Amino acid sequence: MTITIDPWTGITTPMKGHLTARLRGSLWYAIDSIGCPHILIPAKVDDPVSQLFVTKGVQAEISELDPEGGPRGKWIDITCVDPTNRNAFTLLAKDITDSLEQVIGSPSDIILNILEKWRWFWSSSIDSKPLSEKAALGLFAELWFLYYWIGEQSAVRWWLGSLGDRHDFVHPSISIEVKSSIVSGDSDASHIITHIDQLDFPRKGSLMLFSLALSPDTLATHSLTDLVNRLDEWMLKTPYLQIWRKRLHQAGWSPTHAQQYQKTYRVIKENLYRVDEQFPRIVRSIFVDGDLPIGVTNLTYTVTPAFVDNTHQLASEPSQAIEILAPIRDT
Repeated sequence: MTITIDPWTGITTPMKGHLTARLRGSLWYAIDSIGCPHILIPAKVDDPVSQLFVTKGVQAEISELDPEGGPRGKWIDITCVDPTNRNAFTLLAKDITDSLEQVIGSPSDIILNILEKWRWFWSSSIDSKPLSEKAALGLFAELWFLYYWIGEQSAVRWWLGSLGDRHDFVHPSISIEVKSSIVSGDSDASHIITHIDQLDFPRKGSLMLFSLALSPDTLATHSLTDLVNRLDEWMLKTPYLQIWRKRLHQAGWSPTHAQQYQKTYRVIKENLYRVDEQFPRIVRSIFVDGDLPIGVTNLTYTVTPAFVDNTHQLASEPSQAIEILAPIRDT
């Protein structure tokens, strides 16, 4: 986790039932009598006193407060009730600061949306770890396909790879396996297939492979963090927002590690392929009784889809796949 300066450092612990507050930057930071850190944001005068958000790790409410060192009034009071997550609470404060500076609107609405973005982190009993470079690249490709190729928020319902399905997008009519790789220059992408069933046909419908070739580029604008933020804004006013955030969490994303995914990429090639019997792959059906040879417990291989560009490529840009992906786009 990237650690920033603790804004509660030096704030003294008050008497029971009180808060000690200090203005640092654009936010007020406070400590209560048991040492829990608080973030305070002035609320509107007409905002009713109410509870905004509750998880086992953080809670938020609109309250009338008279903090020591701060003005008496109505505040949005966000409390970290789990001291082991103080570093994450510091990052949450930064997220709030950035959002309040960039977005015009009701502070309580802005704060509530930010807290909802973090809900799965604060609700989880598992200490999240950063995604590996390979996993982060894979997540980038899946989100790229959802946003730029499918282009319909409701399709997040079919994003099932993070739930353990063998394909990344699974719809009754079509399933899509998404692969990404780093390439040099204009070379072809090669993808590691980690399981013998990964390119086998789904129980229903047809199978496609989406291949994304990327190159690290400090001048590029696409990073995993940027893509997550873009999709979160895209989903914001839809019925699919909570499904999106839950699936994102299940894919291993945590806002506490967002600063570690700032590496930017340039898209070199993006292609959608039809997977059929002639597509280069290894599946169970080529083995006797569908089983790996005795003594072989795992099978990993590499496929280079460009070898079948002339026969299996369906699209090389999203506009060419509008009709092909219509079933998964249908709400």
